[in-house]
Amino acid sequence: GVRSAATRCQPVVMGVDKGALRSKADETVSLCVAHRAADLLLQARGTSPCWDAPVILDPMCGVGTYLLALNWVLSRRGLGGASLLGVDLDEETVGLVRANVGRLSGNQPPGVLRGACERLPIRSSSVDLIVVDPPWGQRHSTHNYVKRNFRKWAREWARVLRPGGAAIIVTICKKVFEDQVLPPLRGEGLLDL
Repeated sequence: GVRSAATRCQPVVMGVDKGALRSKADETVSLCVAHRAADLLLQARGTSPCWDAPVILDPMCGVGTYLLALNWVLSRRGLGGASLLGVDLDEETVGLVRANVGRLSGNQPPGVLRGACERLPIRSSSVDLIVVDPPWGQRHSTHNYVKRNFRKWAREWARVLRPGGAAIIVTICKKVFEDQVLPPLRGEGLLDL
């Protein structure tokens, strides 16, 4: 990330309980991504009524690291009116994320749903911003399984995004995303870069 001399640094302890789960989600990365999300929201504010109280989705929320980072950053940057929503398939993980977000005070806590990323339990065109860090086979199945399903997941993310919505996708496989996922979505008119 880029840091200016005007930006004051401070330690942040989010207290994400990961239980016995193997999780690679890093709190530092999640805070950087949350600041980027806030930048996007501030740029879009006022361009449409939905951006004044946006719906932000993490469709593979795991234990909620990104949801907690988003909650922390958005509340401090004057964007506390956003609705945060997390979805995860694993029942144990959903229990942990619910416990993690249940400890939050202040803003409206993120909502958490159990569901599959291939069939999100969310209406079409109802989300303004997606922030997602796919697991890349760290806990579920293998890396190849994740690579094979990335296009299906991205198609579903495009379905729930409002026209003009945005997505921040944290990935270790930029080439897979750029070569195998983006072109079909662009060709089908589901994506505009």
